[in-house]
Parts: sequence; structure tokens; C-alpha cells
Amino acid sequence: MFWRGYFDGDLLYFDEEVSGQWAVGSWQWAVGSLQWAVCSLQLAVGSWQLAVCSLQLAVGSWQLAVGSWQWAVGSLQWAVGNWRLAVGSGVYIAMMNRNSLKNKWRILKRIFFWVFVIHAGWFVFFAWSEFSENDFIVSHLRLKLVLVCGLIILLGLVYYKWVGHIKAIIKPARVLREIFFILYIPSFLYLIWGMVFNPPLTITQFSSVLNGNGLKRDYVSLKQMSPWIKLAVIASEDQYFADHEGFDLDAIERAIQYNKKHPNRRRGGSTISQQVAKNVFLWQGGGFIRKGLEVFFTFSIEKLWTKRTILERYLNIAEMGKGVFGIGAAARIYFKKEAKDLSRAEAAQIAACLPNPKRFTVKPLSNYVANRYEDILVQMGYLEGDEGVRLIIYN
Repeated sequence: MFWRGYFDGDLLYFDEEVSGQWAVGSWQWAVGSLQWAVCSLQLAVGSWQLAVCSLQLAVGSWQLAVGSWQWAVGSLQWAVGNWRLAVGSGVYIAMMNRNSLKNKWRILKRIFFWVFVIHAGWFVFFAWSEFSENDFIVSHLRLKLVLVCGLIILLGLVYYKWVGHIKAIIKPARVLREIFFILYIPSFLYLIWGMVFNPPLTITQFSSVLNGNGLKRDYVSLKQMSPWIKLAVIASEDQYFADHEGFDLDAIERAIQYNKKHPNRRRGGSTISQQVAKNVFLWQGGGFIRKGLEVFFTFSIEKLWTKRTILERYLNIAEMGKGVFGIGAAARIYFKKEAKDLSRAEAAQIAACLPNPKRFTVKPLSNYVANRYEDILVQMGYLEGDEGVRLIIYN
């Protein structure tokens, strides 16, 4: 049965069917409203939860930023700490190395002090025993050696016993001591080096470069040299090379007498050993100090090097022309061949220029060399059969 509604004046009348549908619809609307309210509440709660989460996220991000900043500050502090540690370690290592170097230098000086004592004592003994009063150019040599050695000992005693504590003397004495060791230690090591190797550069060669003459050289071993050039330089420069111990006293005396009679012309009495000592360790020129050092180093190489080594060094470092040093370069420049292929006459020509290679030229052939090399050929013939010379040349 349905309820239907109708108006009667101001009143609305429903029939039973219409009223039921309205009631159902109202109930559904109420339920829907309630569901909408519930959903709105849930939405509000969700929005509130979202706001809380956003706040928590913001707080977390802030905490992360603070933590990152703290980590960055900590990393910087760690880096600064490591840098300080590295600097401190570097300073400590540098100080240790400096102290270590000082200790090593102190030990080295002590060692070479005794090396020098033995070296110098050996030299004095040699000079005392080999040079008599009559056959050497220095008169009263033995007495002078004793006086020099005694003076050195006396100065040492005075320094260590009486004046060594004076500040004004300590510093200059230490400087002189350091200079001595700085000069002596490399010289002695260079002496040992020369037993095996040719010198990398001599003062004479360096001067040639500075003077604009250049440096043309080609080191070769003694076995790569012609036997004629070995014989030629012995015949020309030092015929008693195989027999003496570094000094030809008769030749020195003859040179002195000749130079006195001919003041405008100079003749040398140096042996091959003396020339090697001068060219390897010293400089050109004269003077008492250089001559004294030449004698000392001549004695040294004669005792430590063999005659073959001395001759090899001489033939490799002797100046044989303007800027030309050694037989290797001379043979190649003058005769377009290797040193081992030099003929007897070519070797004599090169040997003839040795007294003054800048003036007495091989190419073009100067008058001096043209005359002198024939005499050298004659002397080579005399020396060729000498047993001592043959041992040096051919072994």
C-alpha cells in the first residue's frame, strides 16, 4: 500500500507510501552525513598526522643539518690535527736528520783525520828517505820537514792546551778545520776514484771551455791506444818513467840550471806522474803552494795507482791542441783515425806538441813539431827494448 501526499490549504498530507520513502531517504541522508562527518574527521586526523610528520621531518632535517655541520667541524679539526701531527713529525724528522748528518759528518771527520795522519806521515817518511840533501832542489830538506812537522805539532798543543777555550780563537779554528776536511775528504776520495776511472772534468778542461777554446775529448782505455803513442810520450816527456817513484831529480836540476841561464826560455823537469797530479787535482801555473801540493799528490798517485794507470790518465787528460784533450780526440781530429791505429810517426808528432800544444801545432805542422818529432823517433828506438818500458806498454 502506498502513501501519497496532497495539499489541503496549508497542510501537506502524505499517503502512507510516500511517507515511508521519505523516512528512508532521511535516514540514508543522516547516515551519509554521519559517514561524511566521519570521513572529514578522519581527513582532519590524517592532516594533523601529516602535519606532525612534516614537523618531525623538519626537526629531523634540522638535526641532520646540525649533525652534518658538527661532522664537518670534526673533520676540519681532524684535518688540522693531522696537519699539526705531520708538521710536528716533519720538524722532528728534520731535526733528527740534521742531528744524524752532524753525527755522520763528525764520525767522517774522525775517520779521515787518522787517514790524513797516516797519509801525511807516509809522505814525510818517503821524502825523508828518498830525497837526500844533495840531490833535491830544496836545500836542507830533511831539516825543513822536521821543522814544519814540529811547528804543526806545537801549534796543535798550544791550541788544545792553552788557547782552545778562547772564544775569539775557537770560531776561526773551527772554520779552518771544516775547510780542511771539506778540501781533503773529496780529494782523497777523488784519488781512490782515479784508480779505476778517468776524471769527469779537470780544472784545465773547464778553463778551456771558459776561454772559448771548447772541449774535445774521447776517453779510451790503454788497451785501445797504439803502443807507439805510449812509447812516444815516455820518450818525449819522461824517459825514466818506468824506474822512478814520481820524481826525476836529475831532470828537475837540469831544468833549474837551464832556466837560470836562459831566463826568457823555460824548460820543465816534471815527470808524467807530476803532470798527471797537476792536471787531475790542481790548476795550471806556479807558486810554492801549488808546487807543494803537486809533490804531495804525485807521491799519492805513485803509491796508489799503477804505472799503467798513470800513463792512461795522462794520455786521456793531457792537452794536445787548442781545446783538444786526450789521444782519442787528437787521433780523430789530426789523422781521422782511432787511437789504436796511430803509426809511429803520427804518435811522435802528437808527443812533440805536448810542451805547448796551443803554440806547437800538429795540423798545420809547426816547425817545432816537424823538428822535434824526428828526435822523438830516435829516442823511441832507444827505449823500445827497455824491459820496464815494455811491461808498461804491452801488458
